[in-house]
Amino acid sequence: MARLKKDPKSVSIGFATTLGSHNHIAAGLLMKTVGGNARDLKAIAFKGSADAITNLLGGHIDLVTTAAGNVAGHVESGKLRVVGIAANRRFPGVFADTPTWKEQGVNLVFGGWRGILAPKGLTAQQAAFWEGIMRKVTEAPEWKTDLERNFWADDFLAGEKFRKDLDGEYEAMKAVLVDLGLAK
Repeated sequence: MARLKKDPKSVSIGFATTLGSHNHIAAGLLMKTVGGNARDLKAIAFKGSADAITNLLGGHIDLVTTAAGNVAGHVESGKLRVVGIAANRRFPGVFADTPTWKEQGVNLVFGGWRGILAPKGLTAQQAAFWEGIMRKVTEAPEWKTDLERNFWADDFLAGEKFRKDLDGEYEAMKAVLVDLGLAK
């Protein structure tokens, strides 16, 4: 973190898949949180996380921002070390000894999410039907297995709670994209 703060251009950060992606935003948030300028990042976009990870393993870049599930096998084999987890709590398994950014004094919590959206004009009954279906999906054993395998949090939101969460995400992402020079 000291090197990133002192000389951001000396630390190359790879991610997938494009400038402005959630992984680029994570790198920008990290830079901003440690007190630097997100535009000073030496950011390198790759076609996919596998390409970014391969370049990291080959010593061509210094860091990668990616989902935990993408590097779990490399961490388990001892080929990679995770510097920090951008979550509220530590992950289990191969990441159990990896501190969160907050534990390291960096106030950064960030993660990807998935949403199911419907067109405008759904009736309350239709919305309730689909919310019920999605709630059942998140209770299925297959879903729980996917959560564990990918180190995902079980944060089901629907209706107005989801809308408020999306509004907050929009504002936060817009601010970082402005910091990165990718939005006005």
